[in-house]
Amino acid sequence: MSNTSSALRIVWIYPDLLSTYGDQGNVLILKRRAELRGIPTEIVHVHSSDAVPEQGDIYLLGGGEDRPQILAADRLRADGGLARAAARGACVFAVCAGYQIIGESYGDDEANPLPGVGILDIRSTRGQTRAVGRSSPTSTRHWASAGSPVSRTTRGAPRSARRPARCPRR
Repeated sequence: MSNTSSALRIVWIYPDLLSTYGDQGNVLILKRRAELRGIPTEIVHVHSSDAVPEQGDIYLLGGGEDRPQILAADRLRADGGLARAAARGACVFAVCAGYQIIGESYGDDEANPLPGVGILDIRSTRGQTRAVGRSSPTSTRHWASAGSPVSRTTRGAPRSARRPARCPRR
């Protein structure tokens, strides 16, 4: 839980840009599951005009169209709050466009590479065909992003070679 509260602080980042596919459901499910375990929660809505607080426990980023995705990535890089929270050990739950922009780079609507936020050592590019679902069982370095019909994501260094993932334990 965050240092400033006894509640599990769930930070929903940019619902005005990254909530195309009903991503509020992820917020509600996390809140409900915590409360079923007796863990009090606090939901923080961070709009794209707001600074991202650094003292959250779980940060959620949802899906979005190409132009809002670019705006979200630009603002998250400029703000730096999400990157600092992740470096501190906060969990980041990102789907679709949110997942792509937390990597090192992602492709725009014309397949041009754009800089991501740099939290994960991944690179997402535009594919030629629709690829929704699981990755190929023979592939260990290439993933099809479950939320993007034409995105391909490549991992960098294996997790064991980097700082291990840390999420709040309850």
